[in-house]
Amino acid sequence: MTSSQEVDVLIVGAGPAGSACATALSRSGVNVLLVEKAKFPREKICGDCVNPKSWKLLEALGVADELRMKQINVIDSFRVTNSRGSTLSGSVSNHPRYPFFSIAREVLDSVLMRQARLSGATVREETRVTDIRWDNGWQVVLRGTRSASQSIVNARFLVGADGRNSLAARTLASRLLARRAAGAGKGRGWRRVGIQWHTHYQPLIESTLEMFLFDSGYGGVVNVDKHRANVAMVTTPELAQLAKTDLQSFLNKTLSRIARVGKRLDNLQPLGDIAVASPISLMVSRSFHRSAFLIGDAHRTVEPFTGEGVFLALEDGLSTAFRLLNMRYSPVHVRSHPAHGRLWVNRIYSHVLRYRWLADRLVAFGEQIPILIPFAARPILSKRVVS
Repeated sequence: MTSSQEVDVLIVGAGPAGSACATALSRSGVNVLLVEKAKFPREKICGDCVNPKSWKLLEALGVADELRMKQINVIDSFRVTNSRGSTLSGSVSNHPRYPFFSIAREVLDSVLMRQARLSGATVREETRVTDIRWDNGWQVVLRGTRSASQSIVNARFLVGADGRNSLAARTLASRLLARRAAGAGKGRGWRRVGIQWHTHYQPLIESTLEMFLFDSGYGGVVNVDKHRANVAMVTTPELAQLAKTDLQSFLNKTLSRIARVGKRLDNLQPLGDIAVASPISLMVSRSFHRSAFLIGDAHRTVEPFTGEGVFLALEDGLSTAFRLLNMRYSPVHVRSHPAHGRLWVNRIYSHVLRYRWLADRLVAFGEQIPILIPFAARPILSKRVVS
């Protein structure tokens, strides 16, 4: 049996970007349907770090105080070790109410999605998009992941927030950009995937964000609460597959080859599944349809190393909501800020990481001249929020 429904805005994906967008729109009286293929709480590949700049956005969404009461781990220092063992480290100057912190994404995303529901959005979990069509409006076919139920949603606007392998992005992005994204780095050895798992709490690193570079990629380890730590890396597809079949061999080829890092970590056996996400690409996907938007990972704004991924997703969601309100719904002008005003900083860091020899030399240089470290970290750890 097929049912039908009409909404103002259909948002696909209930991660930080999608939930933030749904919350802002619903509060303004927009009829929003937020669909998510998973059942929350659920794991999500991420470094689990949240930049201090995110607090102002979390406050605007009304979830900051709730998150402060959760088991978050305040990060007060960072340490980067290159493949030859050179190390640079620094402290994080935290504001008491707006610290740099880590939190499991299953916790963060559940809080954000629940806020979208409380704000008035209709939320449907365990619902997958199977088809997207335009006919003087969006017609989107939805199917339950646990049943054969099917429905057709007619929407004035479509927001794709359904992640890196987004069906919305594949439908809406220009073919040229899609080809470029698929071919990014071919012939230069830049085929990279993300890999992540939670392991036991790491007492020797405590409140430090431990980052490292190895021959075939980079990664980080951080405690997320009093019981668990997050291990996240970007590496080759072959090594990622090895991690799922022989974790010790994978560690021997990556993290354990860096003696200084290996001595600070202990018992990295996963507490659950090892997750893999592909591909890691710097190409931004775009929708050229006037009634559709791509945000978050579907927009390829994910930032893989500097800890701004959640901030960029929240900013993407709110900026898109403000843009929609300006276009159609608000009786007065709603001030909107440009999305990703400092994305150039992340682009620089990400491009540097494509060349291990360059990244290694920069770490070694920073170890020799530590006075430069605060200047390198300031663009990332700045508490400034675009307004």
